[in-house]
Amino acid sequence: MTEIEPPVVITRPTYKSWIEKNGWGLSPYFNFAMDWTDRFRSDAGPLPAAPDEWTVDVQDALTQTKQLEQEGEIAEGSAAGYDLTVLIGMPLAVVLETQLFFAGKPIGLDEGETHPKDAFYSQATSALRTLAGRDNYFSQIRKAAGGIYSDQNYTTTLLVRRTDGLVEIYGHFIESFVPADDGPSEISIVLLRKISPYATLLRRCFRHTGQHYPWGGKYEAFNPRMIHMGLRPFVSALKELSTTGRISEGAAVH
Repeated sequence: MTEIEPPVVITRPTYKSWIEKNGWGLSPYFNFAMDWTDRFRSDAGPLPAAPDEWTVDVQDALTQTKQLEQEGEIAEGSAAGYDLTVLIGMPLAVVLETQLFFAGKPIGLDEGETHPKDAFYSQATSALRTLAGRDNYFSQIRKAAGGIYSDQNYTTTLLVRRTDGLVEIYGHFIESFVPADDGPSEISIVLLRKISPYATLLRRCFRHTGQHYPWGGKYEAFNPRMIHMGLRPFVSALKELSTTGRISEGAAVH
């Protein structure tokens, strides 16, 4: 696995070039996700009317998915995606630490392994190791014992970029370790913006393919109720870290 140093400043051309030069292949949603990033990176957009209301919007993700299915870029019924907005009543540092914990960063360490609790899998292990340069990582995600959900075992790159009052987190799938016939992929971009010392605006654009959902129709993964359920462990971890300075872990993947 290559460790070519990623771009210091991430733009659509520099990010695309770095991914392609490493031979990883772009997510089918890459341009859609970068359009979203360009929209909100320089402008926070309207703030939510109330704090700590987790707003999930699936309309753009669903429209993009149907377009990619029609174009033959992704298999039908294999995608999931959403755009998330929430004004969190906590310092940016707490939100960032929680975000990286779910990628495998133990609290207070630069790299390592964590076992985040998951809403759908009873076993989960995330391992984070540094890539070239500061704030660049490989993150291996493993999830098992999910009942009707197939096991997951894949690696993403995770690039963290910090400017005054804004943290950008770019996650991009590079390798899967479980069989898949329909080209698994994932892109996740998180923007954390400091609104005040005790308020952080979190926006996330998430798109994933390679998981089939054999119930409730082929677009069941775009059900906001299911997405909110999946966010619960992250919300609980945020509250725990802010009050106790630690995050409880679940069962590791055997």
